[in-house]
Amino acid sequence: MRVPGIYTLLFGDETQFKLFVEQSKITFSYIQLPPEQFFPLLTKNPPRIVLLGKGNVLYDAEGEEFHIDSLKQKLRLYK
Repeated sequence: MRVPGIYTLLFGDETQFKLFVEQSKITFSYIQLPPEQFFPLLTKNPPRIVLLGKGNVLYDAEGEEFHIDSLKQKLRLYK
């Protein structure tokens, strides 16, 4: 299965970032945004997960609407 590129947008100060990276052990790159740029991207509350395929939104969920199984299913269809 071909996995799409991951683009992660986060907000917080440098101390929070260091702690997040250490605890989550993320290995992909991220962009640190100030709150005034981050929060307009949300309609409810974090996290917001958007899966794009060939320029189309395949999956978009936010807050409690996000379910990992639904995202996995969409990724399988993305092949």
